[in-house]
Amino acid sequence: MTEEAAKQASRKRCSATVASLSILTVLTIWIVFAQTKIDRDSYLAICPDKHKILKESPSPKVILVGGSNLALGMDSALLEARLKRPVVNMGTCIQVGLGYMLREIESDVKPGDTIAVIPEYEHWVDQFNGDKYLLMLPALMPKSIAWITPSYLTPTSTVDRFTTDFSWMTHKRAKHMLPPVLTGKSSDDDDDAVLYNYSGFNRQGDFVAHLDLPGKSFDHSQASLSDFSHPNPAAIKAFNSIVKNMQARGARVVLLPPVTTASFARLRKAQLDSFYKEVAEGLNAQVVSDYAEYALNDNYFFDCIYHVRKEGRKLRTEQVAADLKRVIQAQSQSKGRIL
Repeated sequence: MTEEAAKQASRKRCSATVASLSILTVLTIWIVFAQTKIDRDSYLAICPDKHKILKESPSPKVILVGGSNLALGMDSALLEARLKRPVVNMGTCIQVGLGYMLREIESDVKPGDTIAVIPEYEHWVDQFNGDKYLLMLPALMPKSIAWITPSYLTPTSTVDRFTTDFSWMTHKRAKHMLPPVLTGKSSDDDDDAVLYNYSGFNRQGDFVAHLDLPGKSFDHSQASLSDFSHPNPAAIKAFNSIVKNMQARGARVVLLPPVTTASFARLRKAQLDSFYKEVAEGLNAQVVSDYAEYALNDNYFFDCIYHVRKEGRKLRTEQVAADLKRVIQAQSQSKGRIL
């Protein structure tokens, strides 16, 4: 083979490789981001509705930011009645990550708004930046990519995200987009519980499908949650950086405890005391640290320490109303003063 022929053969191989990689990339992006049945019926399908409520609610309003402790544990209509101002429950799930939750509301915050941040404790350990469930959001809201990128795809995490999270999501979505003969599974096969889907939400964005169901057996100590005595300094730094822009817009930011079982509060008391001492010192926001007020009888809970049923939901909403009423009154009496 002549030298010229060898070069042509090399160029052809290179072109074929580039073409193959391009097709693979396009297919991966299509499988990951194209909307499927799991998007339309999923729990996270409520997110566009929540953003619509956020945009349409007049200020001053209360914006609730957090995971499923808010989605499954807040009566927004009752809270509105108590506070006499619009309430937007943006609560979704732990896996979305607190960084994303704060970024997604940032541009819609107006002067006089009260941002009540009520995350789960996992957000201060290893879930501030979220995990693979974030990959479901671009199919539902393409603009969510801008809120995902700063936290989820950091320079140090990108390779790991693509090799683990993207492959997981590709497999999950392929079950709903490719014929069963190629996936080896029924198109109706899904890992998610039937209960947690879009139809479980009411018009205020509160999840209500579980309210009248009996409590399930679960670990009352939340054994999967590692020691959170000392919140991740990177999470505190990122939190302060994001909320600084909201405060500059004239909004007040306050951190409230999530609702938990009484047994959890008892078993983790030392960790909780240490946690609230450090966040009160580290966060550039008001911190309500009386977590005992949000520790309810274990019988009020559904399937984990953050998910309350009907009776617990009402008690918790009344407690949030009492705390936020004090925050709002102080805000109107002494604007800009941190209590």
